[in-house]
Amino acid sequence: MRAKVKDLWSRQFVRNVVHTLGSKGVIIAIGTISSILLTRGLGPEGKGIYSVILTLVVIGYQFGHLGLQTSNTYFISRDKSLFGRIMINSIIVALMTSTVMFGILYFLNKTEPDLFKIPSNINFRLYMLAGIPASLLSLYFKNIMYGLQSFKQINYIEIASRTAYTSLLCLLYFSGHLSISSAFTLYILENILVILFVAIYSLRNVPSSYKPSMNVFRSNLKYGIKAYLTVVLSFLVVRSDILIVNYYMDSSHVGFYSTSVQLVDQFKLFGSVTASVLLPRLASVQDIKEKYRLNMKVVRQVIIVLLGLGAISILLAKPLIQVLYGDAFLPSVQSFRVLILATIFLSIETIIAQFLAAIGLPFKLILFWIICFILNIILNIILIPKFGEVGAAYASLISYILILILVFNYTRALIHKNKEVTDHVQ
Repeated sequence: MRAKVKDLWSRQFVRNVVHTLGSKGVIIAIGTISSILLTRGLGPEGKGIYSVILTLVVIGYQFGHLGLQTSNTYFISRDKSLFGRIMINSIIVALMTSTVMFGILYFLNKTEPDLFKIPSNINFRLYMLAGIPASLLSLYFKNIMYGLQSFKQINYIEIASRTAYTSLLCLLYFSGHLSISSAFTLYILENILVILFVAIYSLRNVPSSYKPSMNVFRSNLKYGIKAYLTVVLSFLVVRSDILIVNYYMDSSHVGFYSTSVQLVDQFKLFGSVTASVLLPRLASVQDIKEKYRLNMKVVRQVIIVLLGLGAISILLAKPLIQVLYGDAFLPSVQSFRVLILATIFLSIETIIAQFLAAIGLPFKLILFWIICFILNIILNIILIPKFGEVGAAYASLISYILILILVFNYTRALIHKNKEVTDHVQ
């Protein structure tokens, strides 16, 4: 009987991963079209400015989410009756924290205009005010769907919203009206579509009590703060390099590096998709050693796929960038290749860390990311002035190797010590 349950778990997990990866493949194909249009339409300098604005929006919602996106997935996967209360709580928190993050970023840009180098003709206030809450709510709602394990539905929603975004982008590009302003407006619209589609699906298909709950919020926040610190620190390691490149170099170099990062983000999808499907599965398994066994089984399979995809990506880097973006972006090739190597290590760490997330996120995971964040900043400050954007890529590679070593060794020690491992969320 136990073997049948494991087999069913395995088949369902694989089906969800394959379906989600297939959907992400469609989104990547559509996204590649939009990326080409944006890059060619805005040029290196315009793309660099757009990337900085988008990075600031992402910083806004990454600092404002309080870890509730991971907490929502974790708690809904364990008790689906919490769905309605968690959704309403998420809306309230998103509006409150977005307002705070908008105020902080607006103040920094107003008092230190050279910090972000945003041109005066860009409506920074409007972009932050609209972009942060839309992005944050979209993030919350997607992870709520993951907690329900409604992977097919959220996949279809993402495809529909990305298709609408790219279709409108094509109209702007071929009509000659594509600009930083219009591109960012479409980014906001895409997030709003996700929010609306998830809300409509939920109201029609998930019976629940749709009202705020302070008790549910307290439980979510206790887990969420640990997830928040982990995600914010990992985000800073992954994304702070763009701002540091922007500080030391001109917008063209930011455009080259952001193009590499954008392409590598597609490569990251395999690891992130597997992790998003894996967490609710592991959280629903009661036995901790069984969680670990299943986690390691997935890790071994993921490594094989990542090595194959990584080798192909490195070999095809130059013709890929040349065909997609033109000769003007060939300086992106070297940083792209280094970032592919770095992402292999980061993706493996991400899968292993799902075990720690499923037992309540031990505090040591936060400590590990603090160490890597400090190292990454130091390496960026040393390497970028000497080696440009390629130095930023090498800083990421070294940092990702370190976080993998730390997380892997800690996870093994946690299991192989002859003592009871308790659920850290209790």
